[in-house]
Amino acid sequence: MNKNEALKAGIIGWYGDGERFAGGESDKTKSFKYLCEHAYGHLEMVSTDGCKKKPFSFFVKVWKLLAHSDDVFIILSTEGTKYLLPIINLLNSLWHRRLFYAMVGIGTFKFETGKRNATNEEMTFFVQHPDCWKPRHNRIARNLKKMKKIFVQTPTLVRMCETIYGLKNALYLNNFRPSSSIVKTEPRFFPKNPEAIRFVFFARVCQAKGVDDMITAYSLLSNEEQGKCYIDLFGMVQGFSKDWFESITLPSHFAYKGVLLKDKPTTLSQYDCMIFPTRYIEGVPGTIIDCRYAGLPLLASNFTFAKDLINDGKDGIIYQYGNPKALAAAMASIIDDCSILEPLAKASAKRACDFSEDQILPIFESALFQETSHDQKYHV
Repeated sequence: MNKNEALKAGIIGWYGDGERFAGGESDKTKSFKYLCEHAYGHLEMVSTDGCKKKPFSFFVKVWKLLAHSDDVFIILSTEGTKYLLPIINLLNSLWHRRLFYAMVGIGTFKFETGKRNATNEEMTFFVQHPDCWKPRHNRIARNLKKMKKIFVQTPTLVRMCETIYGLKNALYLNNFRPSSSIVKTEPRFFPKNPEAIRFVFFARVCQAKGVDDMITAYSLLSNEEQGKCYIDLFGMVQGFSKDWFESITLPSHFAYKGVLLKDKPTTLSQYDCMIFPTRYIEGVPGTIIDCRYAGLPLLASNFTFAKDLINDGKDGIIYQYGNPKALAAAMASIIDDCSILEPLAKASAKRACDFSEDQILPIFESALFQETSHDQKYHV
């Protein structure tokens, strides 16, 4: 990418370091910081951290950012898009900067299910059944139409933007990891008769991410199968989950290993298979990217965009969403015949290129400085 030293970029998003900022929204903001550093000569950032407590101070910072930037990138959560984006657009009515919006996860589509408080299961059903999608002409759509480009993480989300909001500015830009932050590992070779299978869970440790399902699934294994596997958990226990986590008793072959902030692929590559039993509304989870770079087989629920990210039986295994019995059956099949892991691991490692900066940077540059055709939107 050719950096334009004269251009200034601004970023508005959840940004920070340490455990409190760990998660998909912060990772996405950091990814766009990386992209902008390659395209612009100058970069300023305004973090949404604390904007609820000090809204006036936050919008003063946004005003100054708009005043000093040529292009501004907005990375907001679902609620942030609903409440903050209209105000940012209003402030920009004076400056007329080019605004780019990066959708976090499922974005605002959880408001469009027709259900006031859609459950995770209902949201997943909605996404996976296009016949449910109905055109909406609301405030969210009007504000998103003011963006120069809307970056979304899956082809399904592009189609949802077009069908539900009538948007023509949506662009498929996959989630990724900067090369400076990852170390790609070689695919592992698996012994024919290992003493035990080492499973790993790497996500926020909470009920919505399926930790309960994983514990229940383990309890459904036979005693012999339980003795032939270990499950380590990495991830942040957020405030709302602390009471729940302290109240559960992890089985003897489970171990909580804390928060993994550095050398993620290197650490994960020491395991045999990643379990991602999420019941959450997922976009492109960063844990799947780390799994690919670690060259790990992936055992995942049929979450919101699972079929966009996993080729069942080829580079991963998909089981029925929110079904501990189905998860237990998949775990048992791996424990009983680990020969299936090696081809899955090799195929998983090949998918790592889908999330590389070599793929992402040219698309990002094209979105900034060229008009992108409709056909290009679906190609990475």
